[in-house]
Amino acid sequence: VLHAESVEKDAFSPEDLMTFETVADQMSLAFENLRLSRALRESKKLSETINDSLPVSVLILDREYKIEYANFTFCEINDVKREEILKKPFQNFLSEELLEKFDLSNELEKVIDYGVSINHSNIRHTSPYHPDKILNITFSRVRAGKYPRIMVLIQDVTDFTQRTYQLLLLHEISLAMEGVVERNKLLHLILTCVTAGFAIGFSRAFLFLVDNDRKKLHGMLGVGPASYDEAYEIWNQLSIQMPTLQDYLDKIDSGDLEKSTLQHLVEGITFNLKTADNVIVETVKTANYIHVLDARKDPRVNGKLKELLASDEFVTIPLIARNEVIGVLMADNAYSGRSISLESIEVLTMFGVSAAIAIEKAKMLAVLEEKIQELQKAYDELEKTQEMLIKSERLAAIGEVSARLAHEIRNPLSTIGGFAKTIPKKYEDRNRTVRSANIIVDEVRRLEQILTNVLDFSKPSLPKKSLTDINKLIIKTLSILGGTVVSKKITVVKNFHEEKLEAEFDPAQIQQVFINIIQNALSAMPEKGTLEIKTFASGEKLSIDISDTGCGIPCKDFENIFEPFFTTRGRGTGLGLSISRRIIQNHNGCITIMSEVGKGTNVNIVLSMK
Repeated sequence: VLHAESVEKDAFSPEDLMTFETVADQMSLAFENLRLSRALRESKKLSETINDSLPVSVLILDREYKIEYANFTFCEINDVKREEILKKPFQNFLSEELLEKFDLSNELEKVIDYGVSINHSNIRHTSPYHPDKILNITFSRVRAGKYPRIMVLIQDVTDFTQRTYQLLLLHEISLAMEGVVERNKLLHLILTCVTAGFAIGFSRAFLFLVDNDRKKLHGMLGVGPASYDEAYEIWNQLSIQMPTLQDYLDKIDSGDLEKSTLQHLVEGITFNLKTADNVIVETVKTANYIHVLDARKDPRVNGKLKELLASDEFVTIPLIARNEVIGVLMADNAYSGRSISLESIEVLTMFGVSAAIAIEKAKMLAVLEEKIQELQKAYDELEKTQEMLIKSERLAAIGEVSARLAHEIRNPLSTIGGFAKTIPKKYEDRNRTVRSANIIVDEVRRLEQILTNVLDFSKPSLPKKSLTDINKLIIKTLSILGGTVVSKKITVVKNFHEEKLEAEFDPAQIQQVFINIIQNALSAMPEKGTLEIKTFASGEKLSIDISDTGCGIPCKDFENIFEPFFTTRGRGTGLGLSISRRIIQNHNGCITIMSEVGKGTNVNIVLSMK
């Protein structure tokens, strides 16, 4: 508000009012411009602060490719002050090699005239202001004011690229270790990768492995120079020709592995895992890496370990496989004077994981190979005696069958002979003669049944299938055994499927199965009892359950019930269940038996309805 007053009446004319309005308008514009100017300065300051805090170098170039703006990151990397580089050509801060590679003038012209963005990735850049770096450089057009300008973004990806390279190299080394199964070659490969310049790049490396009893830690291998002279000789050779991973693999694969002075020192070192205050043993116990910075003052560096040291700084890495420390990898930068960085320890730790797995795998393969040789030897011995064993088994089987068969035949023959002898002596006693003759006939039938069972077992016939009603077949079987059922006062319960159950099978063979099983059930029930037969269908399967309330089968006999000639009865060949199972198997069915002593037995038969 612009306020004016006077003690005189009508002091302000219309012209005065117009003047006041004009002044007020100008003052309001001035105040607004002041506010905008302040906001612009704050915005510019914020923008510069953001650009200066970016980890990426940011440059703004004018149409003549001179630097109009540079953020703090660019100035810090190039060790210059901002005011010193403004209005200077951008080309002054690039190497000649880079200028030729970019064709810089042509690229910048495309960017500012046509708005084309150009990106260069993984560019190695050498500058008097900083050591070798790997950069990503992007040129883009920006509009600020009346004329377009060029924004240059320079990102330092040296650490990222090197870490990616190391990870890829570790992957290649891990794959290479997978292909080496001979332990001596594998250990050389592991320590070579630790000391090779293309990989992790330590000066020396040592390997200690825990024995099988986990009582001691044995020095296995050492790689690297044992003196300054050896170190200078190695560095001189590397300056002439830098070997690749494949070169080392070829050398190790050829078997050209000479024992160095360092290796002789390591092989004679053994640490007791019960020893305290030893850095190698502590690495095993803690399963963590240990970085020693001053070995001369560290009480854990003692005994034979001091003989190996040529540097006050070293690192020990546990080799862990299957959650157990199997060894220790020790490395230092003796004679080179380089300190051990945290990044190199991380890479060595990652490498140690693959190395431990490879060592454990080689150990397991060696054990497996030894077992294979033992098995091969045993197999050769078995092969030599195979024919003899087969002959012995055949003779034993024939002998067992003959003995069982002779035993089964002897009793009926004795009975027949005894009663046959009484007939001539007392032929006038007709009743006695008839009774003896009937007994002889029964025993002859028994002999015929024994021979029939043996023939059925030795030469089973193929099933002659026809569409048959299973319920009618069971009723027919029960009628055959009806005399025994009545004489023993057995109650028969028929729980048949409501509908007709027809299937394709050999009725004669399946009836023989039913006879064998039902006879066993009747024999298990000397006086009274219940025989239940149940038939039912489930999908495309036909099931028959035959249960009795007899004495049951003892556990000690249960596993032998299907064995040929096994029987617990005084009479019979012990072939009934063996024959029955073979018949069911020939019909692509199955038979299972469950029994409990004192409660009875259940036999389940499953046949296909197709």
